[in-house]
Amino acid sequence: ATSILLTIRVLERRERKKRRGKIANTMERGKNILHALLLICCLFASKTAAVITFPVSQISASIPERSPGGTVVSSYLQATDSNGGAITYSLDDAMPDTDYFKLLQDSSVIVVNDCSDDDCPDREAVSTFTLTLTATSTSGADPATANVIVTLLDENDNTPVWNAENEASIKSLATAETGIPENTFPGQTVFVLFAEDKDALLYGYGIVHYFLNGGDGEGTFTVSEFSGVVSLHTDARLDFETKSSYNFMFRVEDGGSPPNDEEYSFTLNIMDQTDLAPTFQNLPYTVTRMEGDYSGDNNNLLLTLQAGAGSQNIVYEIPTGGMYTGVGADVFQIRGDNDNEVWLVKEIDKEMFSSYYTFVTAHEDSQEYKTAVTSVQLQVQNLNDEIPVFTASHYSVSISETAPPGAIISTDVFATDPDQLGTLVYSFAEVSSYFMIDSKTALLSLKSTLDYESLSTTSFTLVAQATDGLLIGSTVVEISVVDLNDNYPVFTQDSYSFTIAENNDVGQALNTGSAILATDADGGANGAVTYSLLGFGANDRFEIDNDGIVTAKVALNYEEVNVYYITVLASDGGVPSNVNTTIMKIDVTNVNDINPKFSVASHTATLTEGTAVTSLITVTATDQDGTLPLIYSIAADNGMDISGLFTIDSTTGTVSATDALDHEAVAVWVLTITASDGSLTGTTSLTVNVNDFNEHAPMFNGPYQASVTENAAMNTVVVTVEATEEGDPI
Repeated sequence: ATSILLTIRVLERRERKKRRGKIANTMERGKNILHALLLICCLFASKTAAVITFPVSQISASIPERSPGGTVVSSYLQATDSNGGAITYSLDDAMPDTDYFKLLQDSSVIVVNDCSDDDCPDREAVSTFTLTLTATSTSGADPATANVIVTLLDENDNTPVWNAENEASIKSLATAETGIPENTFPGQTVFVLFAEDKDALLYGYGIVHYFLNGGDGEGTFTVSEFSGVVSLHTDARLDFETKSSYNFMFRVEDGGSPPNDEEYSFTLNIMDQTDLAPTFQNLPYTVTRMEGDYSGDNNNLLLTLQAGAGSQNIVYEIPTGGMYTGVGADVFQIRGDNDNEVWLVKEIDKEMFSSYYTFVTAHEDSQEYKTAVTSVQLQVQNLNDEIPVFTASHYSVSISETAPPGAIISTDVFATDPDQLGTLVYSFAEVSSYFMIDSKTALLSLKSTLDYESLSTTSFTLVAQATDGLLIGSTVVEISVVDLNDNYPVFTQDSYSFTIAENNDVGQALNTGSAILATDADGGANGAVTYSLLGFGANDRFEIDNDGIVTAKVALNYEEVNVYYITVLASDGGVPSNVNTTIMKIDVTNVNDINPKFSVASHTATLTEGTAVTSLITVTATDQDGTLPLIYSIAADNGMDISGLFTIDSTTGTVSATDALDHEAVAVWVLTITASDGSLTGTTSLTVNVNDFNEHAPMFNGPYQASVTENAAMNTVVVTVEATEEGDPI
């Protein structure tokens, strides 16, 4: 038969997800009714509000500026509806409000809108856009939005433009006639070029570079590539009578590859000056003095200046700063009745400057811009007044003890002579037995062999000297002999032997007052000896300190190990380390600390009653201490007197029955056997079972008298008889 289960109302998800029902299926089988249990699992579909979500709330995208229509900006943002509704998208570009972007049909892909080259997105107009992508669904869910930040990447699409400030700059720095005077100083700024490029500086597109690209001003004028400053060349001089104007062709370009550029032309006039500048008779003036000749500023006239053609209105000056800066110029001063004498006013030093010089200008007192320039050079002759100077006041060097004679120790020790008047000669202030210095090169080298272990000192302090033949300079040279790890540790004994009783304290020393010692003839770390242990028990049971004292790390057990042979390793501090070994024997002495122990905890023996004297069993005990013989004894477990019944051999442990036993008296004997080493004991039990022997005949308890009625039925009990036997029945 088939049964159909139907719901009778709407089921809610918040109700139990599993329901149990019972279906009764009644069938005629006598009076039996079969019941079947059915577990019904009802799965409920959840109905919740639809939600539209984007994978992220905001993304950033970048495209080159002036990208053509159809260029993909973003294809990542795609929304989902939790109820599976169909999603449509719209785009809002209100920040700023432009029509540069659109969506591909039926998608969330953002692309550049159709545009011509001039109408496509321009970074110089707007560099960043904020787009809002909105998703709506047929499920009726609330719309969802995500922002797309679009950044336009700079392209080199602008050409540098000359700024109107060019003309203003030129007129302000020149004259109304757009010219400069012919006596303009070399290096002076003439005017500044101005140009700008709207492209960004990030990739160099917006950085402008200036070049002089033609005209007859090349070689006379220079332009700074980055600042646009146009200057008179430092080696150029203008002369109106020779050339009254210069034509320029300037080019400005940006940092693109290839660059965009623009040209600018300009004519610069040279302005005539009414008079010519004075003329010096000497260009330059040169004088010589010995250093140390200065004897006060009232007796050190160097020279008299003359410029012009006998004019009495010439002004002589020593300029300070700018391009006319000399070397050591502060030693010069202009004096005299006509202010045309150059005097020495300070000490001069050959070691400071081998030559002093200054510039001197001359101009008419009313025409300062008409200036003549000459130089005065003072050459200084040397005086041997400086001692030789070593490059350091103290040198620290080292050499290995194994270096052979002649080995170079150092090439750094040398001196210089500020006077530079001769060749320096080197020596030690005192002769050294081990070291020498080359008289010409100051090369330090080894004179004889060294042995670190036999030297009275391993650090030598020497005084090195350098002389120019008159003056002597000195320095300190400290030479350290470096120890080589060429010796091995040596033990004071070939082997060592120590004794310790078992059950010792942890940390107990084995050799107080007789330390294991090894010595190393090397010095310093190479001679510092440390100890370690090798072999069975070396590290888990014993340890050794750097004073050679051996201690036990654990309580020792004689019964486990009663002798140890351990290798003692002595290592020095060299790299690599040298090592040596010796043997240390450690004997562990026994302590009676273990009870005798029988092989089994209990024994059993059996004999028949009445048996003659016989050996029952031999028991054996052992003592791990093993130092004393064991003595055996026996006693009844319940305190009964067993004398005359049992005995035990005190040496062998053999138990014997010394008299015939009676089963009827005691059927089971429980004995305690003890083994003793004199101090400690161990026990075991012996159970002796006495078997019964059939030594008595059964006896009836009668006589008996019985009667029975006639016609008694078969199996009628007539009489019951009993028999007994002395002792246990068999």
